[in-house]
Amino acid sequence: MVVNLQMRSGYCHMPSFECQVNESVGFMQVLLKADFTADKWDEFERHYGPLIAKGVVNWDLNLTEMQWINSVFLGLLVGLNTMLSTRGGRLRVLVPRKSKIADILFLAKLNRILNIHEQ
Repeated sequence: MVVNLQMRSGYCHMPSFECQVNESVGFMQVLLKADFTADKWDEFERHYGPLIAKGVVNWDLNLTEMQWINSVFLGLLVGLNTMLSTRGGRLRVLVPRKSKIADILFLAKLNRILNIHEQ
């Protein structure tokens, strides 16, 4: 089921991610599921691109269900962060406490440019 994200607030459920949007305050929560990989980013971008253009630039990106990430995914996170921050928004990345994903983000020193919160 895909809900029209043109609404002032809405919900999107796709096989590899879920989104909750409140367009009136410019906020979106995104849960990337365990099977989400960098090659699914294009599908994800088709959903969020129009929302960013409308000013939905404050995000919580939840990675707590993911088991691993690679360097391509790290680059995509940095790009998304740049896209949101240049439009006056922010990206908050939620990761599992003491996880491989948290370790990778900190080893790559992305905690210096990304707002990372361990859950």
